[in-house]
Amino acid sequence: MQDTEMVNSAQNGNLIVFGELIYLHHRTVEKFAFQCGVKAEDIHSVTQEVYINLYKKLGEFQNSHFLTWLFKITLKASRDYSNREKRVQDEGPELQGDLPGQSNRLPQSRILLFDEDRELHDALQLVEETYRNPLILFYFHELGYEQIGGILNIQPVEVESRLISSKEKIKSALEVLDDQQLELHLNLLKKSYKRVPSKFNVDEILRRIESERGNGEDSLSPKRESKSNKYKVNIWAVGLSSVLIIGILSTSLLKNDNVQSHEVATAADSNSIETLEKIFEEQKNTYRSTLGLTEEEFNQIEFVKMANQLFASTIQENGSSNISNEERYEEVLDMLKIPSQMVNDATAEGMMEEKESAIFIDELNTKIDFLITYYNSILEKHREILNTAKMSGRLDASYLQANRSKLPDEVENLIDHAHTQGVSIRVSRDKNSYQTFFEFPDHWHKLYEHVQDSSISFLYIKPMIPFTYGGELVLTPHESAMYLNQLEHILLSTKHQNSLYTIMKSQYEDLAYTLIFGASNMEVITNGRVNEEFHSAWNNLRYGYGDSPMKYFIRPMFESVSENNWEVNETYRSLNFNDLQVAFTLAENGDLAAIMPKENSGAKSATINWPNSEIQQKVEKSINDIDTTQGIQIIGMSPIEGVLLYHHAQEENLMDIQHSLLSFMNFTDHENMDKVMNSWLNNKLIPRETTSLRYQDEETFEQNGNFVGSVDVMNGEQVIRTIPITRHYQGMWMIDASLSYLLYSESHVEMNEQIQTDIQDLYSRFKEHYDYNLLKDVGASMVAGIYLEAANQGDLNTQYELLLKGENTNTPNKEKFLSGPSQIETNWREQYNSMESHQSYPSDESIFSSREEQHEEFDVTVWLYIKPELINNELYRNSFRMRKTVEGWRVYYMPIQ
Repeated sequence: MQDTEMVNSAQNGNLIVFGELIYLHHRTVEKFAFQCGVKAEDIHSVTQEVYINLYKKLGEFQNSHFLTWLFKITLKASRDYSNREKRVQDEGPELQGDLPGQSNRLPQSRILLFDEDRELHDALQLVEETYRNPLILFYFHELGYEQIGGILNIQPVEVESRLISSKEKIKSALEVLDDQQLELHLNLLKKSYKRVPSKFNVDEILRRIESERGNGEDSLSPKRESKSNKYKVNIWAVGLSSVLIIGILSTSLLKNDNVQSHEVATAADSNSIETLEKIFEEQKNTYRSTLGLTEEEFNQIEFVKMANQLFASTIQENGSSNISNEERYEEVLDMLKIPSQMVNDATAEGMMEEKESAIFIDELNTKIDFLITYYNSILEKHREILNTAKMSGRLDASYLQANRSKLPDEVENLIDHAHTQGVSIRVSRDKNSYQTFFEFPDHWHKLYEHVQDSSISFLYIKPMIPFTYGGELVLTPHESAMYLNQLEHILLSTKHQNSLYTIMKSQYEDLAYTLIFGASNMEVITNGRVNEEFHSAWNNLRYGYGDSPMKYFIRPMFESVSENNWEVNETYRSLNFNDLQVAFTLAENGDLAAIMPKENSGAKSATINWPNSEIQQKVEKSINDIDTTQGIQIIGMSPIEGVLLYHHAQEENLMDIQHSLLSFMNFTDHENMDKVMNSWLNNKLIPRETTSLRYQDEETFEQNGNFVGSVDVMNGEQVIRTIPITRHYQGMWMIDASLSYLLYSESHVEMNEQIQTDIQDLYSRFKEHYDYNLLKDVGASMVAGIYLEAANQGDLNTQYELLLKGENTNTPNKEKFLSGPSQIETNWREQYNSMESHQSYPSDESIFSSREEQHEEFDVTVWLYIKPELINNELYRNSFRMRKTVEGWRVYYMPIQ
């Protein structure tokens, strides 16, 4: 629906469409008000004033450009605000001090983070309004001269003249040399204006209008004659759980497949009210039957009431509105849909776009909330009898459902049918009654194939809210932190914000504050020390997804406090929650990455002797402290200790802990999942002959927000096994079981006459026809010996045949390779004896490419290290890098020149 159509509908008294109209443009009003000098903390009240005045003046709108009209009203409200501020200042300095609660307001510096932006914004405020406004509208709102002239009541040529004057004034004030430099600063400031705070609540505005209209205040009625009472609907029954319901009444993006569109069109064209009423009643009966309700009960549901009212209005107007009958009837039928029907319709189509997904989930959530409100009224009605359904003296939802046949018909019907709409019964938070809540139905998971993840994820996390109740966390601090990270990631992935976003953002801020600072009935700090249950929770928060506002906010404090034996110090006391809100806004605008500290693994290189009683005792104590129902989370455990934790669990046959310590972050071979899992669970991790374990942080690298590395299991100076590890996003080092097929071990065999003969014989046979079948079952070190023999013979052709070739390699073409050095001087037998098989992660991410063909066996690198004393000018690398393919081991170009 276009702006003009929405204004026309609002002029006819449709408050819901008016709500949608103001929601679409509220950010424009907020930013323009701030640019005109309104303080950040007062933007909310000025925005409300703009939209109240807009509603009063609806009758004056006559198909002109809506935004021109909106800018005019905002400009007047900003002027009125400035005049009020000036009067307050003139009344005396005693009124200019800080007011109670003012310390929590968001100052200008939280929006304009950079000095250049603040200086330019302040310079703009000093320019006379006559010259300032054209510049604001031109640069920050991208309006043309004609539109600006319409807003300011001047000719386009005068707009151009004032623009030139305003730029000269600002250049002079800031000592900027030319227009190009000024425009660069203006563009940067425009980006900063995106951080203007928003507390916009369409419910609050519509509630005020509805209330004052209900009190007979003509000042809050459109001046144009209208049939406003026909659209007057009660939309407040759901309360704060449904911040916006405007999507329900907007033109639906999903057409009703169950009603043939040609029937509606024909009925509309012929104005056959009887046919329309029949279609409407048929749909009502279908949905009513699905819910198992009587007609009277069905009509008590809020969205059904709204559909009834809008249908009655549509029938009465019958074509007198600017919106076609067909569109209006489709709106009515879309409004009538129950949640399950919305899901069925959505999954019958393809993947929705981002905006369409946001609108759909918003509408679906609102319908669910309306149903929950209705069902809760039924539970409250029968509360006395329901509260007798107890097990061991406590209310029990399972017991209630099992005895449904003994309950009143309304409640039995609720239990039998509500679950199809994603509504279930549980015991209330205060344990004193039963209530209904949203529970994501299993069969709704098909929505993931049709709705963007960023939108549907809100619905998936909805059953968990609220995260705090009665001044306490609902979940454990550890679980709460995990949900906070997840919620932050979902919020920042959202491109199109809706009412569910607003609700979840509020939940995010409330949960974040509670986890860090506590609440009325929950202390985070006791006797100057952080309570133990918050250690792992805070540790989780410092490892959020990607450029995480919470990670940016909490990490310096966490590191300082944890190193201070969890005693509160100045870094904690100086935390300002507004800084988290600012960081969140920066992350939304893509600016947080520029100031995020560089990520590191958090581990240090180390080698420990094995066995090691001190570390064994630490590991054993850690396992005894683990509560597997809460997930394993141990603060400060090193990569080697993480491996030994798994080893100890394996020795003690603690299968649940073993499972919890395996990561499948990069796993792709799902067909062999059981085989891989059994291999890890049943094969001994650390062999008996182990003398030490080694972790080298310089070989650890970041991949997709996680760190991957390895722990070497040593026997003397020889690596006998390399264990792949990954740092979970919560900071815990785990065994990377997804890379289990990289675990290649090959015992080293000292060169003797027989080995030398075998290598030379295999070299001769392979050289004859380059028959790769000869190499299919040959080990890595044997193929390395063949390559070294070829190098010793100056046989570049055979060397080339042994090289790994493919898109992800640097192997040159054969002609170029054959033009290189043809022989090495170092005795290859000495090199062979010096080599030790060592599997390791590659440094380039291309090695981790998924296997595209079923016949590929491995995607792995094995390094054969050469002793330093054997490295000379001809050996510019100290290792022999090899990869396993379906045809056997191959040399990764180029190990030796």
